[in-house]
Amino acid sequence: MIHSTILALTAALFAAPTSLDAAPVPLATLTLSVTGTCPGTQTLHVTGATPNANVAIIHGIAGRTLRTRQPCAGAMIPLSFPRLGALRTADGSGNVNVVLNTAAGACGRTVVAVDVNSCEVSAPLVV
Repeated sequence: MIHSTILALTAALFAAPTSLDAAPVPLATLTLSVTGTCPGTQTLHVTGATPNANVAIIHGIAGRTLRTRQPCAGAMIPLSFPRLGALRTADGSGNVNVVLNTAAGACGRTVVAVDVNSCEVSAPLVV
């Protein structure tokens, strides 16, 4: 019974669209990139966030992965000793830019972006 239910759900999820079905919508992928040099002025660019939603920039040391608490309980952050660096609101297209004056002591730190609405976590990026 359980096996046939799983097969039916899998078939429904991956069924080819018919003329009445809408085209599949790709999942947004939260991406984080940086321009500029460290030390100095850097800009973090986040794309693929939920439009008009909060985006958290979290920094720390690459290492173990931690499970977050509220508001994104269970999201996995790939950082040791994570710290909130910034909280910004995405624009209507789901983009955020954060300008940083990065000190020499912060070079080599790892940063991730977290879409607080969808709880999606970007791939880690070293600044």
